[in-house]
Amino acid sequence: MFCDKICHSLRSAEDLIVLEVLAYLGQNANHATLAYQREPPGNPWEAPNVLIVPPFSEYSVFYHRLTINRGGRLLLSYQYWSTHWFYRTEHWCNRRALLVSPDGGETWKLAGSGDL
Repeated sequence: MFCDKICHSLRSAEDLIVLEVLAYLGQNANHATLAYQREPPGNPWEAPNVLIVPPFSEYSVFYHRLTINRGGRLLLSYQYWSTHWFYRTEHWCNRRALLVSPDGGETWKLAGSGDL
């Protein structure tokens, strides 16, 4: 896995540093996935963990933002966009999603109204 770009970073209440990265899977990958990395206190950086794999193998845009709320939960808002012509013309509406992690990035799920 090759990490191309660090997008956002933050520090949790437990002093856990979380980075949001665009990662390429494999040596010959031509498209990025949306992933995150963590540095637990006193430990080295963990390997990137993939959260979102694009459905197409072309250049992808995620329009994403990582934040932490007052309760200490990580929130990742994203909207996937592909450069495939049929995706741009047939799927033009807003498809934003929100992922939540209550445990510093150990587990993630789609957020529901009870998570906010």
